[in-house]
Amino acid sequence: MNLEQNLKLALKSKNLSQIHFIFEKIYVTYGKLVYFKIMQYIDNRNDVEELTQDVFVQFYNNLSEGIENIKYYLLSSAKNKALDFLKRQRINVIVDEDIIEKQTYETDFSFEYKEILDKMRNHLNEYEIALILQHNLDNVIFKELSIRYNKSLNSVLSTYHRALKKLKKKEKSRNE
Repeated sequence: MNLEQNLKLALKSKNLSQIHFIFEKIYVTYGKLVYFKIMQYIDNRNDVEELTQDVFVQFYNNLSEGIENIKYYLLSSAKNKALDFLKRQRINVIVDEDIIEKQTYETDFSFEYKEILDKMRNHLNEYEIALILQHNLDNVIFKELSIRYNKSLNSVLSTYHRALKKLKKKEKSRNE
């Protein structure tokens, strides 16, 4: 059973401990991803951590709204929180999805984000990195990725999964 279904069941049961348990699973599952998404826009680690917490507090406060796709909700909220933060700081931000799509992984983002990309580049090619980031951060479905890159769906899926395995293997060997 997926997190959305578990959350709906917990909300129907009105069992507070079950709701908290599912919320914790959601936080563990998506916390780093939300942090990484905010890090695309914000340089200061403390601000990123605070905004990440704000995203999850907002999510928790809106649980009764019937959220259909938790990942999409959280990543959209993360982006919006980051952009609102920049506006409050009086930093001009131009958001054009076509431009962001082309620039997201190369320019004007935080040092930590660039550092992570550099580590990924040590093990993956640009195509593999783009697939991972676009699917996980921008919620682009594999079918859309296959159209964007003019590749078969099976090719995109296998490249994506091989790239994840490479990263996991490198991370595991680094930790040993």
